[in-house]
Amino acid sequence: MISLATRFLLLALAAGTAQGAVIQGMVMEQETGLPVARTLIRLIPLQGTRAKPVEIFATDRGTFAVMNVIPGWYILRAEKPMFAAAESGQIRPGRPGHPFQVERDEQSFFMEMRLTRMGAVAGQVVDENGLGLPEWSVVLYSGEQPYRQVAMGRTDDRGSFRIWDLAPGQYLARSAEGILEDKTTLLPTYHRSGINPSEALPVTVRLGQTEPDLRIQPVKGRLYSIRGMATGQSIQSITLITELERRTLSAPNFTAERVPPGPVEILVEGMGVGGKCGGLTRLIVDRDFVGVTIPCQSILPGSVSFYPNGALTSKLQPNHIWYRRVDLDGIGPERRYSAGETLLPGRYQIQLRPPADDLWMSSLADGQREREMQDGWFGTEAGNFLHWLITVRGGAPSLSGAVTQEKAAVPGAPVYIGKYDAQGNNRQQLWQLRADANGQYRLAGLTPGAYRVLSSFDFDTEDRYAMEKAPLLVLKEGDKTVHDLTINP
Repeated sequence: MISLATRFLLLALAAGTAQGAVIQGMVMEQETGLPVARTLIRLIPLQGTRAKPVEIFATDRGTFAVMNVIPGWYILRAEKPMFAAAESGQIRPGRPGHPFQVERDEQSFFMEMRLTRMGAVAGQVVDENGLGLPEWSVVLYSGEQPYRQVAMGRTDDRGSFRIWDLAPGQYLARSAEGILEDKTTLLPTYHRSGINPSEALPVTVRLGQTEPDLRIQPVKGRLYSIRGMATGQSIQSITLITELERRTLSAPNFTAERVPPGPVEILVEGMGVGGKCGGLTRLIVDRDFVGVTIPCQSILPGSVSFYPNGALTSKLQPNHIWYRRVDLDGIGPERRYSAGETLLPGRYQIQLRPPADDLWMSSLADGQREREMQDGWFGTEAGNFLHWLITVRGGAPSLSGAVTQEKAAVPGAPVYIGKYDAQGNNRQQLWQLRADANGQYRLAGLTPGAYRVLSSFDFDTEDRYAMEKAPLLVLKEGDKTVHDLTINP
């Protein structure tokens, strides 16, 4: 621990050479108090403070100094791989920090930043006698639909495993399929039992803690094989996708062994006479498949239409659309759509991000049916020809207001806005933002619906019931709602 005398000495030396305020300090590990070297330190000005963000690295002794800081409101943030980001003045790890004010050039600050390690899970994969299975793969998934693969680990010689660098939240753990010495086949199995997600026991991960005693006893069962071929001029890749994994198969003739029972997708990509070709086959594997044929059909360039066609949509372009692919193993990265882009067959989710915050996307038709929005995204199915008809409306609602505590503005107050179903029971989306240097917040470009809003420095984003006490605000098209907040303790 750095001594008080040393702190004052460092402050005095820094103040003697600086032309503005000085912010310096030390980064330490929360658990041990040891210095954390080479931590990224970010000084972030609140909106309304006319300063640029600053990024520096702490020294090998964990110390740092930001010189020549002009007056204004700031957040100090420390980031390091394998640790949760820390902010100055935070109530507990993982919570937003308290902004601080630089009032004059000659000020000096000394701040201790404490980093908490990310969470972890640990357990064992065992056979029917409780003996550990060595070198067995374990996969971790997000704890609610749509499930997505988060991390993977492998057991040691005693069947024990530990998976780390996990954000707080709920997860499902599942062992991989495999074959034992006597050719007994084991199916992918969830903790604490079962081969279906509905049978799994979720595990809650917290920062700085290892959730122990996960136990998986793989279920015995049959693994299957799939054999077939992709037809087309130039097959570039064949991918088998299950809830557990992705495999690259040989092309154009392919064989997939040791496939567990359940849904499977086989995706084909190649080049044809007119450009890209693709094919997708979905199977429910409950037996061996032989002679599966997947045609790689030419994919026509996609097209997008905005409705109504007029002044309202005149500034909208296809690149205002963002999409992400949805396969059995989860949701892929968000990508900006390009005019005429060819998308491989499969499920997608799309979202319109218009250049003006008074526009909103009310519906999507993709040639098959009208699509409904869920969690801020519209689901769609792409075949070999893609056409999206997007209905756009004006008058997107907005929310704004002041955040106060005992009638005084709270600069940089964290504000959480949740969108709910019509009854206000199920949260569908959550936005996190900060009030500006004057304690004002604003979120525009919303869609009509029910919302709850609160402000707190100790809000748990994983708690889906944490906003229940906040009043339900019903926003209609054209509403510019002003809703002032008193910050929660």
